[in-house]
Amino acid sequence: AGEGEGEYDLDEDGGQGRRKAVVGRIFLSYSGVSDIEDVAVAVQVPEPLQAEASPSHVAKMRGGSSGGRTPTVVELKIYPGVACLPCDRTLSVSAYYKTASGEPRIAHCEVQLPLCLFGGLVPPVKSAAHKITLDTNKDAPQLVNVFEDLFASSRDAYLDANSGVNVMSLKYFSGEVVTTIVSKNAGRYRVQSDSEGALWLMMEELKERLTAYYAAADDEDAEPLQITLSDHLSVEGLHRSIDAHFESIEAVNALHQDLELHGRRFRAVQKRLLVRFKDRKPEPLSHLEALLDDTYDKIIDCCVRIDESTQEMLSRAREVVRSCHLFLSLLQCQFNLSDKQIAFLKKFLNPQVEHSQGGHTWEEYTESSLTYLLKAHLSKSQKDTISFGGVSKMTGTGKLKKLISTVVDRFSRGIALRLPS
Repeated sequence: AGEGEGEYDLDEDGGQGRRKAVVGRIFLSYSGVSDIEDVAVAVQVPEPLQAEASPSHVAKMRGGSSGGRTPTVVELKIYPGVACLPCDRTLSVSAYYKTASGEPRIAHCEVQLPLCLFGGLVPPVKSAAHKITLDTNKDAPQLVNVFEDLFASSRDAYLDANSGVNVMSLKYFSGEVVTTIVSKNAGRYRVQSDSEGALWLMMEELKERLTAYYAAADDEDAEPLQITLSDHLSVEGLHRSIDAHFESIEAVNALHQDLELHGRRFRAVQKRLLVRFKDRKPEPLSHLEALLDDTYDKIIDCCVRIDESTQEMLSRAREVVRSCHLFLSLLQCQFNLSDKQIAFLKKFLNPQVEHSQGGHTWEEYTESSLTYLLKAHLSKSQKDTISFGGVSKMTGTGKLKKLISTVVDRFSRGIALRLPS
């Protein structure tokens, strides 16, 4: 259970001024027979949010029926941030402890965070570069009834005066604006923004809130809600983000190779200087000292460029994550896929990008995963055994982009996704 504040005092430089937050409570209960001690509570929130759990350690929890009836309460504070657009909205809570016999245990829980942590309502902005249109089989409700919490927390006089207008603009704390416009004559919605990465979260929120809104109507004879994509499903946005991310990885790897080269040269010059200094009759340095200084400057410059390129790589990785979320959301609407099918697809087109120096990249893992998906779960005929071909190094993104297009093509041809039994 939790309660939240409606406004956030944010600094322009990216900090939260002293600073309002959504406040919640985590309830810990233990049903084991014996007592447990030193329970550590860890909370993980997506960028750009920050979280504080107090207390983060529970000294002792009683077991048995009494422990089940009286949970321990941990206060949770989640602060919004302005550093970047959100890539996820999942709050992860984990409790680590050891049993009486010393065996480690982990209890884990995930919760979807409220939209108010990522932005607030502003006067409607009706012009945008990127637009997505959704059709439904239901009459459209007023957005003030679908996003009741956002409208209730807004204190803008313009919004109060125009509450009857069926349009809503959300401004992320990072500055981007996403607008939802509802058609007057049909159950049609348009989600639009100047930033393509700002679309995915509003798309997910709109779909979930519309489903919950019509489910609450409790009309058993009514036709279930269907949300379809009225436009052609485009993969160009995902392709662009993959190309940009892969290029940034190549740039970082090239800089690391340059750093290794300069490091070897620096050590070689040092060794020559040491040999000269140890000689009883040393020869002239022959500009070795200047070469040493020049190589040192190149090492420092290379390190600075690696830091800058790494930040650029992480920024482009966030773009890949947001593009994956949007692509999967549109894929679900286009081909009427279930939540279970989308969750299964995320195992192959994973909207989580991680980096490890010298290891395989997200693109390489995804290329291998999609190859297996198309053979084992998205083909006309089902084979008895399909072997996983392993992960191989990539020299370009052409094959990966073709695999993504092939996934869309097979869905469009009516090939069903086979889920594991």
